[in-house]
Amino acid sequence: FFHLLLQITPTPTTKRATQLVSQAYDSIAPGVVTVQNPAKDGYHLSLECHLDKITNEETGNLFSKKISMLRSLVQGIPLRKILSDLQQGKSSDRNVECIKYKHDRAMYVKPLSDSVIIVFPLHFDDANDATIAINFLQHFAETKRTQQSLSNSPSCTYHLQAPLEVKEAMKNLGVNKSGNGTIKGDGQTNGGDMSFSVFPPNGKTE
Repeated sequence: FFHLLLQITPTPTTKRATQLVSQAYDSIAPGVVTVQNPAKDGYHLSLECHLDKITNEETGNLFSKKISMLRSLVQGIPLRKILSDLQQGKSSDRNVECIKYKHDRAMYVKPLSDSVIIVFPLHFDDANDATIAINFLQHFAETKRTQQSLSNSPSCTYHLQAPLEVKEAMKNLGVNKSGNGTIKGDGQTNGGDMSFSVFPPNGKTE
C-alpha cells in the first residue's frame, strides 16, 4: 500500500471525507482507499491506498483515473452539500461561502431558497489573455441566453464587476481565507466575473 497526504482548504471532516471516499472508490474495489484518523502531522487528510485489492488491469486503470481526481473530489464537499440541500428542498437564504479550489483561486457560493448562485472571479496575468477572455465569455453568456437547446442547463451571466450578491464577501472572505492576503482575482479582476444560477433540475450531484 501507499499513503496520500493532502493539504486542503476548506478542510473536510474525517466523517464526511470517509463517506465520500467510500462512495467514490468502493465501487472499484471495496476498501481500496481508507481515510486515516487522525491525519498525519502537517496535513489535513491522510489516505491509505491498498493496491493488493486491485485484481486486474481494467480495475487498475479505473483506479488510476479516479485517484487523480481526489483533490477536486474532496475540495468539492462544501459545494456538493449545498447542491444536495437544493435538490432536497432544504436550501435557504444563507451567507456567501468562499470555496478555494487552488492556492490563490476561489469561487463564491450564495445559497438561496430556490437556487444557488456560484461566482468565479477571473484574473489573468497577461492583459491580452484578459481581453480575449472578456470577448469570449460575453459571447458565451449571450449564446446561453438565446439558444433554446441550452435552456435546461444552469443560467449564466458575465459581469465586468462583481455581482452584488457576493461583492462584499469577495472583499472580506477572500482576505480571511487565503492566509496570505487577498485571493488572486478577488476584488481586482481584470477578466470580470462569471456567475451561474443553479436550480433544482440542474443541481444533481454524483
